[in-house]
Amino acid sequence: MKKFTLSGLLLFGLFSLSIISKAQDLRTQNQRVDRHRCSTMEMLEEAIKKDPTLVDKWAKEGERQWNNYLQRQQQDGSLLRTQANEI
Repeated sequence: MKKFTLSGLLLFGLFSLSIISKAQDLRTQNQRVDRHRCSTMEMLEEAIKKDPTLVDKWAKEGERQWNNYLQRQQQDGSLLRTQANEI
């Protein structure tokens, strides 16, 4: 009985969500207006146009920070490990 009730509620929930999402799509199609994108993305695109190597610089910086993070985890990891003796 639990499985039937749970599956019924799940099916009803998914059906309701699909109806709601479809209704939202219909409203936006009728009211299409040229909207401006996020200004952050526009600024990033302009910066990349000015300096095409910027993406590579960001990738290298991200990798450097990731490696620093991994090194910190290795250094601090010894404090987090349990010091259990063998049985």
